[in-house]
Amino acid sequence: MIGENSTVNYSDIIQKAIKSLKCPKNIYTYEQVCKSDNIPESGVYAWYFTNFMELISANNCYKLGNSLLVYIGICPKSDRQLTSRKLKTRVVDDHYMGNARRSTLRCTVGNILNAKTNLPAKRRCKFKPFDHVYEEHLSQWMKTNASVTFYKFDMPWCIEKDIIKMIDPPLNLTFHSWKDLCASYLAI
Repeated sequence: MIGENSTVNYSDIIQKAIKSLKCPKNIYTYEQVCKSDNIPESGVYAWYFTNFMELISANNCYKLGNSLLVYIGICPKSDRQLTSRKLKTRVVDDHYMGNARRSTLRCTVGNILNAKTNLPAKRRCKFKPFDHVYEEHLSQWMKTNASVTFYKFDMPWCIEKDIIKMIDPPLNLTFHSWKDLCASYLAI
């Protein structure tokens, strides 16, 4: 782990992370993430979606085959969470499953799907965006259309902002040029 007082050139780390996320050696489906013992405990993750190009304007999205890189996340969020949150748990329990209250990615995707498809979403309140039935639909959609890759790094909060700015994924709410698009879908 990099010490707090050390001088670190993060630009090399950022470039390696971007290369790893855009040209991954492994990209995992839901089932593969659940079964894998090779998911790092901490780092940066990138979400790739299929069947999403018709839902958003994807002209500036990075494409890998028929998938779009739509979201970058990190775990843990800070050094205070180093022992409490693991990357695999974050990806499976909060993004693939769980509820939109704990995941900006799920909330944004849920709103986009609600606006563009026939999946019936019932809003509950500001703090619990969707009802249980819609959350199950959303989980199934994620399991079918989402895959994820990882870049191991012990202090991902130090490089997250720069990676998001350089890759510019459309579903991140901060640090990128798609902010207005995301805000419009969250307001639906």
